Amino acid sequence: MDNYCISNRKIIFEAGSVVEFDFSIKQTLIFNHHIIVLLDIPEDTCYNQNVFAVNFKGKTVWQIQGSDNLDRIGICPFTSISISNHELICFNLCGFRLTVNPATGHVTSQVFNR
Repeated sequence: MDNYCISNRKIIFEAGSVVEFDFSIKQTLIFNHHIIVLLDIPEDTCYNQNVFAVNFKGKTVWQIQGSDNLDRIGICPFTSISISNHELICFNLCGFRLTVNPATGHVTSQVFNR
């Protein structure tokens, strides 16, 4: 795995590749040979698919699957990401806990957590 650094909206790899996002990077995790990226979305912005996976060659592998149900609610970006029992867990602003397939970005379960 290449070394990399985070600079506001960019992941900069030692080998020279750069991945730039539309918003600042709030959090990253290394999981299944990918960098899982959580973007920091401004309060008044509807951008609910703010979790990505990037490989160590500097390519975006996936963006988290959208959800018609959550998008109908309105502004519900993800606020934190974690790894639990070898699963990627994402929490959003509207109180949902989603389990995500780390290979594809597809949501495998969704539970209201409040």
